[in-house]
Amino acid sequence: MKEYIIVKKVIIAAVVCILAVGVYFGVKNKSVPKENGLIESSSTNTSNIDTSNLVKEELYSEGQGKKIYGYITAPKNYKDQKLPTVIISHGFGGLAERGDFYAQSLAKAGFVVYSFDFMGGNKNSRSGNDTLNMSVFTEVDDLDVVISKLKSQSYVDLSKLFLLGQSQGGVVSTIEAAKLKGDIKGLILVFPAFVLFDDARELFKSTSDIPEVYNHRGSEVGRAYFEKSLDYDVYQDIKNYDGKVLIVHGTNDTTAPISYSRKAVETFPNAVLKEIQGAGHGFRGAQQEETTKYIVDFVKENT
Repeated sequence: MKEYIIVKKVIIAAVVCILAVGVYFGVKNKSVPKENGLIESSSTNTSNIDTSNLVKEELYSEGQGKKIYGYITAPKNYKDQKLPTVIISHGFGGLAERGDFYAQSLAKAGFVVYSFDFMGGNKNSRSGNDTLNMSVFTEVDDLDVVISKLKSQSYVDLSKLFLLGQSQGGVVSTIEAAKLKGDIKGLILVFPAFVLFDDARELFKSTSDIPEVYNHRGSEVGRAYFEKSLDYDVYQDIKNYDGKVLIVHGTNDTTAPISYSRKAVETFPNAVLKEIQGAGHGFRGAQQEETTKYIVDFVKENT
């Protein structure tokens, strides 16, 4: 039995190495319907949003040796004024377009929105598709570069800068907000995957338990992720962000259980949790409309 467990861990670790931890969620939830899989299943259909007064313009963010693809969604005259700005971070395996429903709705309300591809976050990422070298912590570095770029834009009201993250992007946004503190006006988390670190600890109990498979080329990020995760407490970062926070989470989310968000709302100094009844790891139809209203109202109330 002991040998079986060791072999099982090596096999899982090899798979996780390929996608820097995220595939483990898929293994864990392999019996769960597709809508509750790792990659969030929110609808990307924006056909019911009137975009006639909006623009979508590409804007690359460069720094730290990175060139990150992204685009602005905003009112047509956005360059003529300073506007509250929302930066959207997609979840594991996603692309910038995963947040378009929120981006277009926020832009219609008069805000600037920046959406981007994480480096290695998807094999089709326009920022770089090396999925072997992606983790939550490399994505925090990506977000650093994005924020630096947005801060240099004349139309961005630096006193009203918001982060919006979905799933793993919610974890990344939380870590970044805790680091930048007063630079971030508000934080919006859509089914944040705070469970990530417990899952890492469930897989490997100590650094000596991490299989030698991580010594192979291309797996350094995966090993570093697990080594850091074993001692990392995301709730310490949550305590360190004292700006206003909106969390929206589905009650039937089996990938990133809502219990983590319920703990988070009690840990953030200034947060509110909106529960979407019956929703899994992704929102559609009325669930998505309800979430969008919460998000737009939150930004309006804090600008």
